[in-house]
Amino acid sequence: MTDLHRLLNDAQLTSLLSRLGVRPGESHDGAMPLCLVASIFNVRQIEAAYERSLGATVRRAVLERARQLVAVEGGMVARSGDHILFAFDAGSQAELLSGALPMRETSLPDRIVEALGGAPVYGDSGIVYPAISVRIAGYGDEPFDIDAVGMASLSPGRLPGWREQYQGDMATAIALFRAMDEGRLAVELSPSGQDANAQGTGYFALTLTERIGSKTRPLGAALDALERLGLTRRLDRWVIHSLRERLVLEPSIKVRLNTSIDGMPPEAWRLRVMNALLLSPDTASRVSIDTAGTAAASKQRGAA
Repeated sequence: MTDLHRLLNDAQLTSLLSRLGVRPGESHDGAMPLCLVASIFNVRQIEAAYERSLGATVRRAVLERARQLVAVEGGMVARSGDHILFAFDAGSQAELLSGALPMRETSLPDRIVEALGGAPVYGDSGIVYPAISVRIAGYGDEPFDIDAVGMASLSPGRLPGWREQYQGDMATAIALFRAMDEGRLAVELSPSGQDANAQGTGYFALTLTERIGSKTRPLGAALDALERLGLTRRLDRWVIHSLRERLVLEPSIKVRLNTSIDGMPPEAWRLRVMNALLLSPDTASRVSIDTAGTAAASKQRGAA
C-alpha cells in the first residue's frame, strides 16, 4: 500500500480528490482515506429501452442521493461518467486496531447501494431503478483508473423484443419492491430436495412469496426479471435480514441458500451473509450457501 502523497502523483486521481477537498497530508492520524467507487451500471440499457434523457435524469438523481449520503456520513463525493467516487475518513489508528475500520468497510458498500439505488427515478419517459455496484478502491502502485475500478455499464440487448422485455422487467421490479416496502413479501421454508430425507440434518430451501389478500403466490418469474436487470442486491439484503429473524425464532431449522448477486464474487457474498447472521448467536452454522451459479448468471445479464 502506498502513502497518500505517492498515490496523488496520478493526475486523474489528484483532480478527482481535489474536487472532494482531500489534500496530501490531511488524513486522520495517519490513516488512509477510505475510497469507494459506485457505478450506475444500467444507464446504457435505460437509455436504449426508454429515452436518452432518462439516462441523464438517472445520473443527476443518483449524484444528488450520493451528496445527501455524504452529508450524513461526513464524506466527500464527485462523479466521473457513470461512476461516483466516495472518500471517507478511515478513522484513527486506535479505531483501526480495534477492528472498527474493517466493520465500516463491510457496511459502507451496502449503505451506498441502498442510498443510491433504493428508490426509483421518475422521468418523462418512464420510471426506473438505477442498478448500483460498489467497489473499494485500493492504493496500489499503478495509476488510478476509475473506469477500471468501477463496474462497466451493461450493453443493451440486440435480440428482437429486448426493449419491450426490459420495460416489462422494470415494471415487475417496481411492483416487487413496492410489495417489499409495504410488507407483503414473505419467506417460506420447505424441505430441500437433496437433504429432505437426511435424518437429523435436513435442510430447508427458502422461497419468496407475495401475500395477496388471504393467498400467497411464488415470486419465481419476478426474481428472474430482477436477475436480468441486475437489481437483486436490494432484495438479497431484505432476504438476509428476514432469514436471520426466522433462524432466531426457529432454532432447529437449517437453510440452504442459492445466490446470484450483482457481480459480487461468491466469497464476498458468503462473507456478507455470514457477517449479518453472526449478529445473532448460532445462526451462521445453520446456513449452507451454494454459490456455484453466481458467475454464470451474472454474465447473462443484459444479453437477453
